[in-house]
Amino acid sequence: MENGQGFPSGHSVTFLAAANNQWATNRIMQRAGVQVGGYTGHWLDIVPNVIGLNIRNPVQIALNIILSWHLFTPYSVHSNPPVKP
Repeated sequence: MENGQGFPSGHSVTFLAAANNQWATNRIMQRAGVQVGGYTGHWLDIVPNVIGLNIRNPVQIALNIILSWHLFTPYSVHSNPPVKP
């Protein structure tokens, strides 16, 4: 799928709390001819922030790791993202 061949034109993707690196994803999507609609995720969600390597702030990394136990509870900002309709 080099230069968007094989992907329907006019489509875009939006990532919701995905564990992908935004820099690498943007590069791949640009090569494929796909528009990225954005990345939505909570600033305390360990999945996109730490696992996806999208933050560099050591304080935010520490907070994400300390609060990672929330990932397995009903209070998880990853499993139950505060997304506005």
